[in-house]
Amino acid sequence: MFYLVRAELTLSLSPKEYASQGALTKEKVLGLLRARYEDRVLRDVGYVVAVIDCRVLHGRWIPLDPNLYLRVLATLLVWRPEVGEVVEGRISNVGQTSVYVDLGVLEALCPVSRLVQDTLRYDAVNRVLRGIKTKIVIKKDDLVRARVESAELQMERVLPESGPRLPAISIEPKFSYRVRLSARGPGLGVLTAKKSG
Repeated sequence: MFYLVRAELTLSLSPKEYASQGALTKEKVLGLLRARYEDRVLRDVGYVVAVIDCRVLHGRWIPLDPNLYLRVLATLLVWRPEVGEVVEGRISNVGQTSVYVDLGVLEALCPVSRLVQDTLRYDAVNRVLRGIKTKIVIKKDDLVRARVESAELQMERVLPESGPRLPAISIEPKFSYRVRLSARGPGLGVLTAKKSG
C-alpha cells in the first residue's frame, strides 16, 4: 500500500559535495535527497518511491569531522506491503516451482502451488507452465492478481563474512522486502493466461 510519510532524515555531505553545490538551495537539497533515498528501503518507513518535498531544519559540523550534517524534514511517497492486500503485476520470470511477479516497486514470489487450482507442468524449452486439466498456458508477461501472503523486511549482506581484515569504515545497512503471493481465491489468478489448443 502507498503512503505519504513525513520523516526527519539526516543528510551527510562530504566537503566535495557541499563545496561544489554553491549555495544549498531547497532544490539542491531535494536533488541530494532523491539521489540518496529514492529506490531504497528504509527500515521504519518502507520502500521510498519518491521524495516529494523537504525543509532543512538545521545543519551542523562535528569537531574533527569534515562532513556537513543537515537535519531535513522530508515528505516521502513510500510503499509498504501489507499482508492480505490485493496486488496486480506482470510475470517477469517463470520457473519450475515458482513465478516472479513484477509489482512495479519490487518482484514478488508466487509458488506454482498457489497460482491456480490445477496441476501445472513446467516446459523448460518454452519457459512456460501448462495446466493438466484446464490446458492453460502461463508465460512471461501474463497479468496476475494476487493477495500478499507474507512480507518480510530483510537486511542484505554488505560485506563477505571471510576475507582480509578491512579498516574500520562506516557502512549503512541495506534493507529489502521479501514478498510472497497467493493467486488462489475469488477474483484472483492469472488474468491473461490462454488455453492451449
